[in-house]
Amino acid sequence: MINIMSSKEEGRRKREEGRRVKISKKLKFSVDIHYELLLVAYSCKKSISFSEMSTDN
Repeated sequence: MINIMSSKEEGRRKREEGRRVKISKKLKFSVDIHYELLLVAYSCKKSISFSEMSTDN
C-alpha cells in the first residue's frame, strides 16, 4: 500500500516538473520572439532615421 502511494507521488511530482519545464520552454520561446521583434523594430527605426537624415540634406 505504501509503495503504491509513493509511486503515485512520484508520478505527480514528475508531471509537475514536466509542466514546469514546458512553461519555462514556452516563456523562453516567447522571450526569443519578443527579442527578435525588438531587433526588427530597432533596425527599422535605424533605417527610417537614416533615410530621414538623407532627405534633410
